[in-house]
Amino acid sequence: MVWLAFALIAAICPRVDAQAEPGTAPVEAPDEAETDAEESDAEESDAEESDAQENDAEESDADNNEGDVEGDNEAESSGPPAPTLNPAPTLSPAPTPPPCLSAPVTIQRAHSHPLESIALRLTHCDGSPNLAALRPLSTLGRAARTQRAAARLHRGLLTRLQAIANQFPGRAIAIVSGHRPRARRTSRHRHGRALDIRVEGVHRRDVSEFARGLADTGVGYYPNSTFTHVDVRGRAQYWVDRSAPGQRPDYGPWPPSRDVTNQVREAIAAATTRAFGGPSSSPASTTAPATAPATAPHAAASASAPDANAALVVPEASDESRPPGDVRDDAFAALEALRALDLRTP
Repeated sequence: MVWLAFALIAAICPRVDAQAEPGTAPVEAPDEAETDAEESDAEESDAEESDAQENDAEESDADNNEGDVEGDNEAESSGPPAPTLNPAPTLSPAPTPPPCLSAPVTIQRAHSHPLESIALRLTHCDGSPNLAALRPLSTLGRAARTQRAAARLHRGLLTRLQAIANQFPGRAIAIVSGHRPRARRTSRHRHGRALDIRVEGVHRRDVSEFARGLADTGVGYYPNSTFTHVDVRGRAQYWVDRSAPGQRPDYGPWPPSRDVTNQVREAIAAATTRAFGGPSSSPASTTAPATAPATAPHAAASASAPDANAALVVPEASDESRPPGDVRDDAFAALEALRALDLRTP
């Protein structure tokens, strides 16, 4: 019965739809594609509205968060200020320690007016030469009658001067002669390898005795002069030059033996007697030989054995080439030199 009722309803409904009112257009049923498109557009519109609402919600949340952050910042700014941290100090490299140098030594230029003097640290603590001191040392040891050093002295002179200064501490060292550009070619003075020096308050005999023990050093002792020669060479060497300033070299032992001293005394006494025509006050005049060995009266302190080279011949009484006054002066100078020699003769 039920299915019969549904069949009647289905048969009546199409007829009702087909019977339209007169004057009206029949209503067409929408196509399924259009219906699906409309439903799709509606869904997209709903999705866009949903997205817009979500964006609005996110923006609102962001605004709220910004407000919260600003509020937190305001709250923090209203509190006590945060302590300021000092930047970490920049570590600078450790300074290089100054070089270890020996104690300063006073070096002077002899015969300079005003006196040229400077304190120089000649060597390092390990004994090596301090090359920074070589330039001022060369200036003090420059050639005579010059204002600037034409050549630099040898570096080995620094260590030798330092050794002498250590032996005689607190004493100034005066340079009598250094660079000599016009010296003979074999002279170490010409090549800046030699110095003639004096040590303040120290006898040149003591200076030469010490310096002769230095390695690779030439040492010259000049007993009748005022300096000690020190040079740089390949081996140690020592000599004695008994000549006076301005004379030719006279190498030999020092002090002279007593026999040599007596011979010189006799020669001087005989020359004095002949020059003044009377007996000499010297007791040796009575025993003076007729022919005295030739020697220079003014070089008596540097005289050697009779066979040594003599600078001059003793003037005879008849020699008119020299005034008697000159001979007398030479004789007295020789006697004074001989007296000084006796004080040093053992």
